[in-house]
Amino acid sequence: MEKEWIYRIALKMTPGLGDVTLRRLLDHYGSAEALFRESPPALRLIKGLTHKVIEEILSNGYLPAAEAQYRQLCKLGATFLSPWDRDYPVRLAHCPDAPFMLFYKGSSLLNGRRVLGVVGTRKATEAGRHITEKIVKGMAGYGVTIVSGLAYGIDTQAHRAALSVGLPTIAVLGHGLDIIYPKQNMALARKMVEQGGLVTEFFVDTVPDRENFPKRNRIIAGLCDAIVVVEAAAKGGALITAEIAHSYSRDVFAVPGRWSDDYSEGCNHLIKVNKAALIQSAEDVLYMMGWKTPVAAKQTHPSLFVEMSEKEQMIYRVLLKQGASGIDYLSHLTKIGSSELSSLLLKMEFDGIIRVLPGKLFELS
Repeated sequence: MEKEWIYRIALKMTPGLGDVTLRRLLDHYGSAEALFRESPPALRLIKGLTHKVIEEILSNGYLPAAEAQYRQLCKLGATFLSPWDRDYPVRLAHCPDAPFMLFYKGSSLLNGRRVLGVVGTRKATEAGRHITEKIVKGMAGYGVTIVSGLAYGIDTQAHRAALSVGLPTIAVLGHGLDIIYPKQNMALARKMVEQGGLVTEFFVDTVPDRENFPKRNRIIAGLCDAIVVVEAAAKGGALITAEIAHSYSRDVFAVPGRWSDDYSEGCNHLIKVNKAALIQSAEDVLYMMGWKTPVAAKQTHPSLFVEMSEKEQMIYRVLLKQGASGIDYLSHLTKIGSSELSSLLLKMEFDGIIRVLPGKLFELS
């Protein structure tokens, strides 16, 4: 697999190849190495590959740099993830612009059963920090992973609150794994590696340039079941994350504030245009997401299986074991495609076998 990853990294380094094209190429060829070994005439038949990109691939010019990058990431203890790997975030994999590769360092899985993103302004007020702490700490005991961006303000408060109550917390970085930004969060990041993790799509030596953070924000949105916005100005990263989450059909929540407060303007706007639901507590999030529903031990009714197909029985058993679950998580566990799974869930709902909860979750009736 080492050799394959070096080829994948070389492809990622090649100018003119974006994540969508790279995923399409790997779906077709099965491996990056196979693409590098393809004949020039065959490469020229691939729609979307320019002459310059083909020449770069044929030259193998990026392979030395890719191998060096691979070695550096290995020294940092990074885990390499691509959409074809079992541990790649399943929620993110369903997003149209999902990263071609991720580099992860941590102790928690990126496919937690319940994942909540918490974002907001870097210039958080004392009230904003207090609200963030109350919301995050209110998730304790409900199996929730907290995701944010390790920035000053609301992000930092969310990570710290999660650590204080034993919740796993993941930071999505806008730079390589070899640095921590801001530097003041170095100690916090070390604790998160032990109780959560750090994830990025950027190579080692990538600095935290401004243009990296909108890319980072799409990963935050894609990793989560829902996003909570606490204090946000009319423009900024938190609003970008919320807009992307909305486009991904994620649940978005916002904490309202006074109309005269600059850092309530973004939250109030999201609520006003129906892109976010108003929340005032952790209890609101748990209720709207269906995360407070007790997962009681249920008895299997053997006679029921006579009326269900093999795939419906598989879904039944997963819900029996896992409790209320979202469609992405069910797809990950059952290996049934999202489109087919949606049809099966609808049939099972009509048959009275399952019911739909707030937050697009499904549980046994």
